Amino acid sequence: GNKRGGFAITSFNVFNMTNTEAWLILNYIFYLSAAKAYRLIAQYDNSPLNIFKDNPENLALNLGEEFYKKYSELDVNQFLDKIYKFCEKEKASIICNDSIDYPSALKEIYDPPLVLFIKGNKDLLKQYQGIAIVGSRKPSEYGKQTAARFAQVLAEYKFTIISGMARGIDTFAHKGALEGSGITFAVLGNGFGNIYPPENVKLFETISEKGIVMTEFLPNVSSLPVHFPYRNRIISGLSKGVLVIEAAKKSGSLITANCALEQNRDVWAIPGRICDKNSEGCNAIIKEGASIVLCPEDIIEDIDNTLLESNTKTNKTTIQLSEKEKAVFDIAGKYDSIELNNLFDCLNNMSWGEFSYIILQLEMKKCIKKLPGNSITVIHNS
Repeated sequence: GNKRGGFAITSFNVFNMTNTEAWLILNYIFYLSAAKAYRLIAQYDNSPLNIFKDNPENLALNLGEEFYKKYSELDVNQFLDKIYKFCEKEKASIICNDSIDYPSALKEIYDPPLVLFIKGNKDLLKQYQGIAIVGSRKPSEYGKQTAARFAQVLAEYKFTIISGMARGIDTFAHKGALEGSGITFAVLGNGFGNIYPPENVKLFETISEKGIVMTEFLPNVSSLPVHFPYRNRIISGLSKGVLVIEAAKKSGSLITANCALEQNRDVWAIPGRICDKNSEGCNAIIKEGASIVLCPEDIIEDIDNTLLESNTKTNKTTIQLSEKEKAVFDIAGKYDSIELNNLFDCLNNMSWGEFSYIILQLEMKKCIKKLPGNSITVIHNS
């Protein structure tokens, strides 16, 4: 039960402890050290409860000084009470590693989270096909649209889009999936009591309603750079593969790609210009063997060819462009974004009136998008 009498650890009756509580205490003691926790659990017949029923001398020996100190100084009562109250208030569930609800894909990785805090419909974890989409926190307009477009199409094919709810590519991947009326999972590098970045609180709420937000971090834990590699192993672990869209040379997205390789998952990347800082990471992993993708269908084909065949009928709505529309579209496509005056200067034998009409047509056909400063950018509908 959630309510218990007060106790200090010395007089704490461990025989009342539940399995979930044992996992929660381990999650606290072994912060950022899941692999060590599993080695300890293995010493105790794979039962977290057995650990805490051991006599103090033995436990101190097996835990080691640093971890035993953390345990002995913990006010277990207060610790558990805070978590229960928080989860009740926030309608969050606690899923331990040995729970029936724990995602089976995560069981395959080297150091799965001991505990997952979940907001949303946990039944979605039972059967899903996940594709992770990650990339720069400061993407170009093209990167944002590519993320949203890929996520939307993959979601329409019933894939679950998994990302980290960070600024940039992550945000557009989640939003694209939601626009495709699809399901998306967000994995956080902080606890539910500290949503980061603050501007994504609304997105956090939407994903909690329509998908799942999860974290291995206790509610009061804030977002720290050291957390992101840990979060990234979960993003890739939940997925069949990871798609990297725009990543600099030392981007955190490349950590996710490396986790994916270690976990025997696919890695896909969208190639970029060789002089573009935001593409250096993608181009580098392509050089190392990541699969190049140019359209969402490339990923679907990699995972399950038959999906495309069953869906071709619905996909026959290719946009038809006139010769002049295509000419304007092709030139605009060579740039990340281009001012209308400059674009007009690239064209021969066309009046401004005709040009303006073509821009309107392209906009209505959702081939281009207007940007501030009288510029446009091409929407890459693969």
